[in-house]
Amino acid sequence: MHHEDGQDYLVLTDPFAVADGPILISADLLSTLERCDGLTTVETLAADMGVDVDGPQILQVLAFLGELDRLGYMEGEAYSARKAAAEQAFAASEIRPPVCAESTYPADPETFAEFMTDLVGPPADEDVTSTAPSAPYQTFPTILVPHLDFSAAPGLYTPLGDVLRRTVADVVVLVGTSHYGHDAAYVPTVKHFTTPYGMITTHGDVVQEVQQRLPQDVVATSDWLHRPEHSLELPLAIIHHIWRFRSFSVVPILAADIDISGAMSIIDDVLAERGLRPLYVISGDLAHVGLRFGHEEPAEALLDEVRRHDDDVLTLLREGDIAGFHARIAATENHFNVCGHYPLVNALGHRTSLPPGTVLSHAIWHDEPTGSAVSAAVVLWE
Repeated sequence: MHHEDGQDYLVLTDPFAVADGPILISADLLSTLERCDGLTTVETLAADMGVDVDGPQILQVLAFLGELDRLGYMEGEAYSARKAAAEQAFAASEIRPPVCAESTYPADPETFAEFMTDLVGPPADEDVTSTAPSAPYQTFPTILVPHLDFSAAPGLYTPLGDVLRRTVADVVVLVGTSHYGHDAAYVPTVKHFTTPYGMITTHGDVVQEVQQRLPQDVVATSDWLHRPEHSLELPLAIIHHIWRFRSFSVVPILAADIDISGAMSIIDDVLAERGLRPLYVISGDLAHVGLRFGHEEPAEALLDEVRRHDDDVLTLLREGDIAGFHARIAATENHFNVCGHYPLVNALGHRTSLPPGTVLSHAIWHDEPTGSAVSAAVVLWE
């Protein structure tokens, strides 16, 4: 909702950028949009409005809906054609373009450097070439990183700078929440990512080999869900800043559904066979509560419950009890909307043992205007 000059407006936007926009429409038209359910006829709408089916009011409504259709906001032939063209263009691209530049962090390289230095400190000084691993993979560093907007809780990210500056890795295995679809448990991509510093290379050979070895029923056939997703982009912006002068590649995977089969152990095998030393980064927040997230009560009434729930799940994560973490969330049918649930279970569920974890930071962002709140934490296992 947007308020301007005493008027309320609905903001329509398409995160996949299939439709044009964003656009503003009068909030008075909400009831009309709610009737666009595939069942309501023009005759029924006219009767509900108390107007003639051939009258000017209905003609105005139809013209309005026709314009929304032209812009790509209505299901139908126009939208299907737009989506097919967008999917084809994205599939052909070797780059996954950023979606958070200018909105969450500056797009200008110098301003970005200043912004990130304020957030997590300066880049590491030198390039470090790691040696081949000599220890079991579960002993390698693994970090739970939030993807909450940087401005919402900047102190939350501060500890990441020190961790990354002292960490040595050839490849970052980045597993993050998929917010825009659940086609399969894993949505990998071979596309390269970019930040204001330039391109981050995706290790395509590793990604493709992992895709081939994973059971086909848990792997998405398209990487389309990466297009609007911020859960990988925000951690990568931090990593690229700290490792600006280091060489590294990434293995980017979205977790779009739960998988308790332990299939992700395949990544460990592929990296070990290639002698690559990994850093595992799990991108996920904790609770999402309040009016924006399906609860009847505003977040303020739920904050004490959120703190208790966060304490419970963070204790389990510190203890490396991923099965217990999964069970705790399942017991409430994910009442607290823990968006880090899938990536944590999928990425770490196969580990027979995790070293003790350390909670480096924790925060709850209370967005009072929307009656909502999000909690998140940085957890390190090493």
